[in-house]
This record gives sequence, structure tokens and C-alpha cells, in this order.
Amino acid sequence: MTGAEGGIHFLGLPVTNFDYSSSIIPAILTAWVMSYIERLMEKITPAFTKKFLKLKLMLILLVSTPIAFLILGPLGSIIGNAHQQCCTGCSLSGYRTEVQERRIL
Repeated sequence: MTGAEGGIHFLGLPVTNFDYSSSIIPAILTAWVMSYIERLMEKITPAFTKKFLKLKLMLILLVSTPIAFLILGPLGSIIGNAHQQCCTGCSLSGYRTEVQERRIL
């Protein structure tokens, strides 16, 4: 990764800069995709590499890291922001829950 005046690039591809400080959705998406990558690695890798657990984990990380940086991170951040805007919009638009109605009465 390099942070030149052109932005952040990973493997020559631009990475969108998002704030992940309070976002769990990218982590959930990455773990979900990593489970499929692990299944694929079980089918593709030879039998002798399956004995070396660290090698299999390294292969999974080598495949999943670019996917997480380039696709899942920005996608999860967009989904999280949309969810936040929806929840904020519902609370500001006069929508009241049952608990709020009891407090008013």
C-alpha cells in the first residue's frame, strides 16, 4: 500500500478510503467470504499441504486480503452507512415506537 497524492493503492488498484472505526459489517462479510475460500482451498490444494495448517491459513489470507480491501470493505461500509441513514431517517421523520408512545401518554 502506498499513500501518494493519487490516493491509496493495493496491488496497483485504488482502494477507497472509508472509516471502519464503528463498522462490523465489513468484518462479517470478510469472514463469510473466507469460509467459502477455505472450502475452495480444501478442494484445490494437494494433500500434503493440508497437513501444514499454517500454509493453508496463509493461502486463505493471501486470497482474501485483496478481496477484503478492494471489494468487501467498501461494500460493507456503504451498507453500514445506508443502514445508519435509514435508522436515523426513521427516528427523525416522526416515527415513534411503542415505548416512546407510552412515555408521551
